[in-house]
Amino acid sequence: MSDDIVVSGGGSTIVASDELLWHAELLQSLSSEAYEIADRLLTIDSAVDGCALTRASGMSDAAIAERAIDSARAQLLLVGLDAHAIGGALVTSAETYGRVENVIQQLTDGAASMVGYFAGLAFPSSLSWVLPALSAASGGVVGAVIATGGPRALISALPEWVKKNNVIFSNPLTVAYVRLAVNSSDDFANGVFKVPPAIAGLLGDQGLGLTGVNTTAAVLIAAGGRAALLSETPVKATSMGSMPLTQAPQGFGDRMERIPDPAHNGGSQVRIERYAMAGEPDRFEVYIAGTVDFSPIATDEPWDMTSNVAGVAGLPAGSYRAVADALSNAGVTGDSPIVFNGFSQGGLVATMLAASGDYNTNGLVTFGAPAGNIELPDTFPAIAVEHTEDIVPATGGDQVNPSVIVARRDLFAGEVVPDHEVFPAHQRDGYTTTAHLLDRQHGRLLADAAARLEFFGDGSTGVQGFLYRAERITTAR
Repeated sequence: MSDDIVVSGGGSTIVASDELLWHAELLQSLSSEAYEIADRLLTIDSAVDGCALTRASGMSDAAIAERAIDSARAQLLLVGLDAHAIGGALVTSAETYGRVENVIQQLTDGAASMVGYFAGLAFPSSLSWVLPALSAASGGVVGAVIATGGPRALISALPEWVKKNNVIFSNPLTVAYVRLAVNSSDDFANGVFKVPPAIAGLLGDQGLGLTGVNTTAAVLIAAGGRAALLSETPVKATSMGSMPLTQAPQGFGDRMERIPDPAHNGGSQVRIERYAMAGEPDRFEVYIAGTVDFSPIATDEPWDMTSNVAGVAGLPAGSYRAVADALSNAGVTGDSPIVFNGFSQGGLVATMLAASGDYNTNGLVTFGAPAGNIELPDTFPAIAVEHTEDIVPATGGDQVNPSVIVARRDLFAGEVVPDHEVFPAHQRDGYTTTAHLLDRQHGRLLADAAARLEFFGDGSTGVQGFLYRAERITTAR
């Protein structure tokens, strides 16, 4: 398990570990300090030249002192020059790596788009070789389940099969392939409908961005509706009462721990904190839970797969509407300063709310969220925390916001992947550990964002917390 955090974004092309950037900053500080001491020695040297020498040995002593000062200044200037050069080289290397990575990403996305488009052109005849290969790769499970129970049986059996093969789904290469597949899903659809390549390229991610991940998710919802899957319903959020608090969150670890876990919080999915500020409007922070129900068939739980797909599609998901209802109940208005925090689907909802323009957003922190395709303004600090082995953030496609700080960590780093979870890199415990590691990072990019977030709750004269439980209102109830 690695403690290294790789940081990118924040309006920069730098992609590097926080430790590397911290050392670069230390070298630049060392350079400045060496130059400053050299300047002080020059002042001392001038004082020695101008002093009255009354002792017989004064002249020789002064000469020795001047030679020592000149030697020290020369060494300090060399140290300053070398430290500045090495620190600058580290930053330049990180920037160059980032630019190269961006170019490779663009080329890879372009190639994936072409493959997706031509695969769509070949559909459905391509199924004749895709399905046998898929069935063989799954040990015959796909074909057997479809033959015996149909698509719904496949959906029921899928989680257990993924759990048994979680090493595959926790591989960073698999995560990268999923992200590419998601990015090119609209190209596949363009190929299926025989959209001319020039028009498909103009409309897609590489062009005007009118089609993309959200378009594909919307198509899934439309298709699922015919099979009574992924069907949205009205929702209602109910307050579960207040909770005692003494202060605003202190760091990323504290934020992650405040995100509700419905399994241990009476089923609550939303936590809202109100900070009373002397002479100012109340401020708020909201913490939003991750997916509770992975079934595509909506029940009474809004934090389900239906909301996941609707959220990626940019549609008003049940969980999104539930949080908006809870915020209104807590007294949040469009002018209230607010910071959004969320894990998994909660991070997706938090990003959608921050991007909606309906709130006075002052910050956004997400953990393992499939929200990269949602465009955000650059007017507030936004941090997206991901594990390189976590497939869930990849389902949201590439991060489209240069201003978002992306902090990635290799959770397993060559260790054996746990076999008791479906997606072990996406569990709360792992992200809680990573969040606390972020608090120990020294790089300026993360440190500045953390300082802005902590300043949000500083000086509060009173802190209150509220929990909310939301439910779908279904016709069967």
